[in-house]
Amino acid sequence: MFFPAVHASFKFCVFVAARSGVDGPARCSFYLHNLSELEDPDRRLELTPDDFHRVNPNTGTAPIFRSRRDQEITTAI
Repeated sequence: MFFPAVHASFKFCVFVAARSGVDGPARCSFYLHNLSELEDPDRRLELTPDDFHRVNPNTGTAPIFRSRRDQEITTAI
């Protein structure tokens, strides 16, 4: 999809970091198939450090959601 020479079933992640301290939630999107999906507010999620910890308390790894509703349901549990 994004890389013509790579089979579409391979997953990848784009991670961007800044030197300066950034206070606030991480902006995340998952399972995108084209860049225009970044414009969909239902697909752009903001996850706080507390969200990471509540969903995956043992590892602190990023939870993966398909939509904002999935995020709301999971973090409410």
